[in-house]
Amino acid sequence: MKNGKPRNQGAYLLARVGLTDAEIAARVELDRAQVTKYRLSQLKPRSGNRVALRREFAVPEEAWDQPYAPPASAEAVTNGPPIGAEDLQRLVSDLLRSVETGATPYERAKVMRSATATLSLLGKLTGATVNFSEEKILRTPAWQRLKGRVLDALRPWPEAMRAVGRSLDELEDHGDADEV
Repeated sequence: MKNGKPRNQGAYLLARVGLTDAEIAARVELDRAQVTKYRLSQLKPRSGNRVALRREFAVPEEAWDQPYAPPASAEAVTNGPPIGAEDLQRLVSDLLRSVETGATPYERAKVMRSATATLSLLGKLTGATVNFSEEKILRTPAWQRLKGRVLDALRPWPEAMRAVGRSLDELEDHGDADEV
């Protein structure tokens, strides 16, 4: 925080609603500058304003007196032991469930987009998901060695060797031979 004060849970929850300070102020009949101070933890709402924010945005009245604490699932990712793909899937599922209630459609969309990107990236980093391009595989030295060994093994059967060789060449030139 710019003012050095730790953010409180109420400010965090108010920021999550996905509306501008002016939109929040209009819905609870407050001054925009006052809402900005609430959201930045520069000022705590008085009792009547806490009630209005609870009714309109489901921010519990006591949240303004509680320090902000990141969700437990975020702590598990940053501080916990290494996790696998199943753990990542469960983590994202928990995250999505956490925004199913009380979240705006905009916020749900943002979380879903972020969760999808996170799963994809973490899956690639952990090796849990790997996307192979057929074109890249066909250009590798390992593929060329495999192709050479198959054709060498078929040398006693020249017709079979030529047919397999043509088929593998077509695959390299055009991708899947069935689509040529």
